[in-house]
Amino acid sequence: MLATHADAVTTSPLEHVTLALAAARAESGPFELTLACDDLPAEWWDTLASRYLPGVIVAPRPSSDDGLDAWLATLGLEEAPPVWRGRAARDDAPTAYACRDFTCSPPNHDLRAALEWGARE
Repeated sequence: MLATHADAVTTSPLEHVTLALAAARAESGPFELTLACDDLPAEWWDTLASRYLPGVIVAPRPSSDDGLDAWLATLGLEEAPPVWRGRAARDDAPTAYACRDFTCSPPNHDLRAALEWGARE
């Protein structure tokens, strides 16, 4: 659809707002939020429930790589998908990783700060 209407979107983006937004998203990739923890803190639940996060991929995972390996075995996966790979909890605390435009934030113990990093334009 985007390729078919690329000329129209390029020459008149205000007439094709939805397609222009879809094209921008396709070019930059999705906003991914990896949450590395065994139990999601209540504050994080509240933060996620209070925000409108259209198109955000929220990917919880176990806090440790050993926990992830056991989880992958249960899921029948031979290797971790990129959204989980190399994103264990840090300092024995729940850790969030925000990724947008194929770039990821540093590990963050503050979910709100991770969401703000991901929301940057």
